[in-house]
Formats: sequence, structure tokens, C-alpha cells
Amino acid sequence: MKTNIALSNPCLGPPVLSGTRLRTVGFDMWSTAYPKCSLDLADLLHMVEDSHFQLEAIHPSSNSGDREHDGAMRLRFKVRDEETHATDEAIIEALLNLSPHLFWLRVSKLAEVDGIPAYVPLPIMERK
Repeated sequence: MKTNIALSNPCLGPPVLSGTRLRTVGFDMWSTAYPKCSLDLADLLHMVEDSHFQLEAIHPSSNSGDREHDGAMRLRFKVRDEETHATDEAIIEALLNLSPHLFWLRVSKLAEVDGIPAYVPLPIMERK
């Protein structure tokens, strides 16, 4: 016997974003280094130094319970200028600069709505 229960206010997912200004501010990339490719932080910073993006965070996916990308690292790249909108072409250019050294599994764009981040924050890297 089935019982139907009426929910007064069902929550089926994140709230729909509405605003006057939607801006792409960067991208997250889940990636692994190619076998036999030694790569360190200085190499990553060098690969994007001539692009519109800067490396903001590195987060190991194995710590997040993300089984689909287990063993990969999550790299967050944000635009250098706070007022710049990251175009698809700029993101593709950055990915092409990274692709000789990194095998990317998934890429997600990061957006802001009216200046409010519409993505989950990651711990920011400390720069020395």
C-alpha cells in the first residue's frame, strides 16, 4: 500500500539564480598529471602567467568524497581583474596552455550573480 505525503515546501535543488548581472569569473578543473610528468606549483603558475587567469586554489578530490574524480586534483583558476568577464575563448586558451602537462577530466565554469559568487568556495592557497 502506497502512502502519499504532501510536502508543504519541497526543496528539489539549489535555488534558481536571478539577477541583473551574470559574470563568468573563472573555472574549476579536475585533472591529473600525465604519467612520467613531474609537475610542481611553480610549473602551474608559469603555464597561466600570460593568460587572463591566476591559480587560486588546489584541492585534492580524494578528500572531498568525490569518487568520480578520486585521485585527481581540483584546480581553481580565477580572472586576474575583478571586473573582467571570462569568455569561453579565454577558458579554452588557458586549457590549451595546461593540456600538454595535465589531463583534465572535467571543467566547470564559475559564475557570479550581481557580484555574489554562485559557486562553492575552496580554501585559498597561501602564496610565499
